[in-house]
Amino acid sequence: LEAALVAGDRVEGEHQIRMPWGATSWRRVIAIPVDDDVVAAITHDIEDLVDARSRATALSQHSSDIIAIAGPDSGLAWVSPAAEEILGYASASLVGRCTADLVHPDDRAAVRARMDHTTRAGGGAPGVARMKRRDGKYIATEGEGVLLDFDGEPSTVVLGRDVTERNEMFARMAVADRLVSVGKRAAGVAHE
Repeated sequence: LEAALVAGDRVEGEHQIRMPWGATSWRRVIAIPVDDDVVAAITHDIEDLVDARSRATALSQHSSDIIAIAGPDSGLAWVSPAAEEILGYASASLVGRCTADLVHPDDRAAVRARMDHTTRAGGGAPGVARMKRRDGKYIATEGEGVLLDFDGEPSTVVLGRDVTERNEMFARMAVADRLVSVGKRAAGVAHE
């Protein structure tokens, strides 16, 4: 409340408040100065929101997929710990960076088009792009985004996974299929 008086303007924040009976409660507090020494305050119970955030954080901390939140103008706002396992970067070192900086130059236009589509449509189909690891190597990743509100700002939540091994396996299977086909043709010719 004092911050609203000092600023002379509306102040909002989330606070854990101890209730008169001893329990704590998370509240969203909006304080608006109405006179030189008078502040009107409105509070909303946000306990369910805080619980949901805690559960979401726990899920993302243990996910093998990268989960990242990107603001429209601020770059990456949050990145899950899986980024270190998959890309070799500590999560904190990616905050503030632009996602496109990690994308292979040949894939950037397609990634930007998918990001623009997500912004317009609220989501989109998964897409594949090569991402640069900290060691300089590129890996194949599959990612998809969904538009959500993050700290009052429209943001894109991106889910990404390393599909390098899967792609290599599919390539080996395609070669094996071609070899089988060639073998069958050769066997057919030999029998004629």
